[in-house]
Amino acid sequence: MTNSPPPPLAVAITIEAIAGDAVDRVIDAGFPRAGVYVERAKRLRCLAQRGFDRVHDGIPPQVGILGTTFSRGEVTVVRDVATDGRVPTGGSTGAEVCIPIRYRSRVVGVFAIESCVGLSDDDLVHLMTIVADLEASIEAVGGPGQDSPWQALARETPDLATARDPGEILHLAAERAPGLAGTSSALVRRVEGGRIRSASWGPASPILDHLEDTQLDVIAGWTGGTVSVYTHGAPSANGDDAGLAHAGLRSWIAVPLRSGHPGDLLLLADTAPMRTDPSMVQVLEVYAAHVASALRMTDAFDELRFRARRDSVTGLEHASAFHDTFTAMRAAPSSGLGIVLLDVDHLKRINDRDGHAVGDQVLRSMARRLETAVGTHTLFRVGGDEFAVIVPADEPADVAEVAERLRYAARSEQVSVCVGVSHRSLDQLRLDGTHDHMLSEADLAVQAAKREGRNRVEVFTAAMGAALVDRARMTADLAQAIENDELRMVYQPLVDTGRGIVIGAEALMRWQSPTRGNVRPDEFIPIAEESGQIIELGDWAIRQVVQQAVEWDVTGRDLKIGVNVSGLQLRPAFVETVRDLLAQSGLEPARLILELTESGLVDDDHRISLIGLLRDLGVTVAIDDFGTGYSSLSYLRRLPIDILKIDRSFINELHDQRNAAVAKTIIDLTRTLSLDCVAEGIETEEQLSQLQALGCQSVQGYLFAKPMEAQELMAFVAGFGATAVLG
Repeated sequence: MTNSPPPPLAVAITIEAIAGDAVDRVIDAGFPRAGVYVERAKRLRCLAQRGFDRVHDGIPPQVGILGTTFSRGEVTVVRDVATDGRVPTGGSTGAEVCIPIRYRSRVVGVFAIESCVGLSDDDLVHLMTIVADLEASIEAVGGPGQDSPWQALARETPDLATARDPGEILHLAAERAPGLAGTSSALVRRVEGGRIRSASWGPASPILDHLEDTQLDVIAGWTGGTVSVYTHGAPSANGDDAGLAHAGLRSWIAVPLRSGHPGDLLLLADTAPMRTDPSMVQVLEVYAAHVASALRMTDAFDELRFRARRDSVTGLEHASAFHDTFTAMRAAPSSGLGIVLLDVDHLKRINDRDGHAVGDQVLRSMARRLETAVGTHTLFRVGGDEFAVIVPADEPADVAEVAERLRYAARSEQVSVCVGVSHRSLDQLRLDGTHDHMLSEADLAVQAAKREGRNRVEVFTAAMGAALVDRARMTADLAQAIENDELRMVYQPLVDTGRGIVIGAEALMRWQSPTRGNVRPDEFIPIAEESGQIIELGDWAIRQVVQQAVEWDVTGRDLKIGVNVSGLQLRPAFVETVRDLLAQSGLEPARLILELTESGLVDDDHRISLIGLLRDLGVTVAIDDFGTGYSSLSYLRRLPIDILKIDRSFINELHDQRNAAVAKTIIDLTRTLSLDCVAEGIETEEQLSQLQALGCQSVQGYLFAKPMEAQELMAFVAGFGATAVLG
């Protein structure tokens, strides 16, 4: 390190500039990392730092080496990080020193310096000189300054928006609120469905934690929807102080959260009198509103997460939960495993004849009967007319016994079930026991039960494996589909109901096989993903879509065009393909919409980074079927997206209040995150009217048009204004 005399600090007029000059001097002296932190609103806030890979900010006093140095007012020297437990090891740091910064004899901050090679006494003298110059400069500008109440509010609120659960929000609010009010302590309470949750922080937290619920109810009653302030000895409108003074508190501020639950409260308290002013009260009201908003948002996401694992009709856990449960049971099996698959006979006939509401009631009634009969096992709804149960058992006959019991319980005057059973012994599970294979086998057994007259149980046998051979043949046929020109794209219009125009279309793949006929996407897409052929199919599809969009340009139709992208396609080569297609075609990038499923992106930083690269190209990115996968606000904030598409399962059930509430939450969420919202699967004018009332204008569905050929779409667009049903 250099020991040459330090130059005077650069002339600066702000505390931040002074701190920056001091840090620069340390870096110029050969130290790799340095930072200046001052106390504001009971936190050490970063004024300037260099060399660190992240900003150190909002550090509580007495926490870590920075907080300890500040609270004790003493220089802290760690000459060997590797052997000193006060500093986390790792990285290139060899030594560290933290020096308190004083203004008029009061510690107001800390100067932290790290070294790669160690610290000599000469180094410490040199650093103390720089800190002395910094203190002189702070004196010259009149002190370190403080955030205004509104600046402090701006610092403290962003973390609330990314908190993961109500408990984290409560703890965060209790910790941060005292700094806004100049009090020592705070308690936040939430009352929901008879359950009370609270969090406290600060030296008076033992007093706050021992307050009875009845006392807090009295305090909540003080507010009457407004802030209530009390200082011991001053006149109070509240004749009953709820025993706070007797408990040792001398002043307090009660702020209602207005989160929709009576009794929700932010209570700031101190054992000494406090000073208040109208500005501080307004800041607390705004902060409480942010806390309430964050709590409401976590409620909405809890509901989304619940719905992501639950079927909206029966309330049973669905296919993804089935997969998770089977995977967990297979990871540490104590016996063999069996799957019982139940297929409801003639449900489509009931839906077509009596309506979906009657069909849903049939499913709900059956689910209740099956839950009673299933005993200790878990019942899942894994498809529109399918239920499944996982049964630990060493013998297929034991699984068949459960299946027979369920078959009997399911039967009613209206419906019966066909039941298929698949089983693996403990040894077989170690070789081949994926739930996909076993479900396929159980499904084959279900088909056998249908052929044998329905309302019966069949156990999978090797003779039923011929259908598995057909999957292999389909994989081979699919490999030839592109080469033989058997694939084509059809287009479903995307309508802006506010303006009454068609603004784009979603491209959907179709396969017309010479041997199989018209193969449904839900048959061949899963096989393509399983075999890896989805990469080639996806590249073909996006080339077709870009070419079609360019052809529409020639006709003067400036339409957006969306194409589904599997999570398996998200590779660097795909980004290059899109880049090349845009460059070669001249298509305006924003008109190309890449639609990705939510479940294909969960906790996959690599794929998320690739989405960012795609969006950097200017293309529009949409999350398809939103609400059916993993949903959290922090997760959404990470995704570089433009559009959320509400899954059709919510649209189908808009008549249900809970589904309508979830749809509204998603629509409101898009506004909060500045995203566009699209509802798909619109089939009735009633659904359209409800969505318009909720504020969703962009829609697609059979109410307007089924998927059609490109030429038909042009005719549809031309005549749309005169024929559209827009409510």
